[in-house]
Amino acid sequence: HLEFLDEAIIESQITTVRREITADGNVVIGIKEKGDRVVKKISGIVFPLVNRLNSYTEPTWLFIWEEDPKARSIAAQAWRYKKIGAKVTSFGEIYGVYFKEGNAVFAPRDHPEVPKYEKYGLRQLNLLSFIPLEIYLNRIRNKLYTLPEFTDHYSNYNAKGSWSALSLRGYRSDPAFITKPVEMNKKWQVENPGSLEWQLEDTPLRKQFPEVEGLLDQLPGEPHRIRFMRLKPGDGELERHTDLVDPDQGIADGKLARIHFPIVTNDKVIFQNWDWNGNAKPINMKVGEAWYLDVRKPHRAINGGDDYRIHLVIDIVSNKALRGLL
Repeated sequence: HLEFLDEAIIESQITTVRREITADGNVVIGIKEKGDRVVKKISGIVFPLVNRLNSYTEPTWLFIWEEDPKARSIAAQAWRYKKIGAKVTSFGEIYGVYFKEGNAVFAPRDHPEVPKYEKYGLRQLNLLSFIPLEIYLNRIRNKLYTLPEFTDHYSNYNAKGSWSALSLRGYRSDPAFITKPVEMNKKWQVENPGSLEWQLEDTPLRKQFPEVEGLLDQLPGEPHRIRFMRLKPGDGELERHTDLVDPDQGIADGKLARIHFPIVTNDKVIFQNWDWNGNAKPINMKVGEAWYLDVRKPHRAINGGDDYRIHLVIDIVSNKALRGLL
């Protein structure tokens, strides 16, 4: 339904089948039941939109651009609409998801309870190590000159070629191979038959940097990919994006949690991760710290300093013990 109001437009539809609403592909925040109205887009001046939203009598879902103050104001003024969560797209868009009970509903609808850890974006780990992390990190930093040439990351959010990596553990024995096959498009997978069956294996760099084992000992869980990731100086940027192309990412049991250990950095390296409310507090990760990053949420990094930023990045199978460190 496309409704033309007085200087405003609403696009909506009536659902014909029951369907889940997910925040990021696997975290369910709501259920669209048959007969629900779903308002997909709104545009125009506030009062006609609010009045029309209030007039719907069936259970109604409202999706808004969460980072638009005007859209948030409309959702706040519309009667009985409550925010359920947010839906994040692979393009880094955040849609606020709101719900209003129908006029004929006698009992309020129950929505799935989302564990609080699914809302974490960028959080420091509380590691209680008998040996300071800086000892391992300094030894790694002192040997970085032995590394081969870094491989430019294959993503389209690395438009300036600012972001590169090397594998200590990946899907080939070559450190220059930094690809995860499941993330790649169909064309690449056809050109690399059998790639989805490739297994994780160490590269020679893992033996060259045994200090990494000391860091892994601090993380409860099985490690998957282990990489050095580098960001160029002089406003080198990893543009805002999500990693929803990787279905394994997450913080629930069995998912892969991404942990960052800064090795070389400076005070002008800024990392941002947008939460479900569209907020992104700038963070400067320091050497000696460890950070969990939910890459399913929009994030970006900028290196405004004069030196390369190099992190050790570990994907590790999540569990209750790991979440307890956040």
